Amino acid sequence: GVEVEGEFAMCGDLVIYDISMRMFKPRELYRAQGFPDDYIIEYGINEDGDIVPLTKTQQIEMCGNSVSPIWAAAH
Repeated sequence: GVEVEGEFAMCGDLVIYDISMRMFKPRELYRAQGFPDDYIIEYGINEDGDIVPLTKTQQIEMCGNSVSPIWAAAH
């Protein structure tokens, strides 16, 4: 039995407040993985060797497939 009252909800004696969560931006994801701020995430290279801009979605996908430089250096 959850009762919603404005900005919070009651679940028995517990009060649940809205903490206004948000999604991380691509640069924040890379920082969390240990990549330096000068690591280029805005551009990639296509199959023809041309430099092309990456969308926000592509940047996030690339981070998800990355290996943290800290772990890579450890091996």
